Amino acid sequence: MPWEASRAHAGFTTADKSWLPVPYQHAALAADRQEADKDSVLHHYRQTLAFRSAHAALRDGDMTFLDTEEDVLAFTRSKDGGTLLFVFNLSRKPVKVVLPKDIKLGKTIAMPGFTTADAGSTVALAALDVFCAQMG
Repeated sequence: MPWEASRAHAGFTTADKSWLPVPYQHAALAADRQEADKDSVLHHYRQTLAFRSAHAALRDGDMTFLDTEEDVLAFTRSKDGGTLLFVFNLSRKPVKVVLPKDIKLGKTIAMPGFTTADAGSTVALAALDVFCAQMG
């Protein structure tokens, strides 16, 4: 892991010689550089972990998969009376997913790094996108 772009071996080690080389290109990925970039992988993971922490159903809730078309993954996660719906477009083309009639959507939830759009009985997803909503 490159830690500090300006240090020898990108801060990976304080030894004079690293047991593995640290390519100079990795300095751009150093944690200190990512700290300053709100769109970095570091910040994305922090936001994603905070999202998971904010929703108990994601940590240890029950999971139920929904029947979907190819290249779409949909499931619910439930815990303590709260249920979240996730619909993932795994393809590189936009898709429209018709939800089962028994699915009643509540508030749409913004997922870190993805677009957010309200949905009714159909969810429109861009390529490689995800939709999340509370059910209720």
